[in-house]
Amino acid sequence: DQGNFGKALNALGGGVYVTVWNDSGIMAYFFKHENLPLDIKENKPNPKNWGLPYANFIFGEECPSWHYRNMSIIINLTFCGVWAGVVFERDCPGVGTCDDFVKSTPARFKEA
Repeated sequence: DQGNFGKALNALGGGVYVTVWNDSGIMAYFFKHENLPLDIKENKPNPKNWGLPYANFIFGEECPSWHYRNMSIIINLTFCGVWAGVVFERDCPGVGTCDDFVKSTPARFKEA
């Protein structure tokens, strides 16, 4: 755990996620605020100075770069979406619907 999710990330006051997408692959990095590289702070990012990424998807014969295009990142913070809203009452009997539970117990989601 690098403190890049959950309670640990909240305790840090967040952090910086960086994704590099180029002809060789897609690499993902996470930096705590105090470890943010100077080149990023100066708006001159140089991934060669950042060390190993926490995720590295290398393009090649089995995974060609042309396969990835017109991509979007969608961050869905829904507590009771299509799936969870349906299974909640079955998996959490006796507490009502997912929507009602979230509305009536906001303190349980402080670290969400």
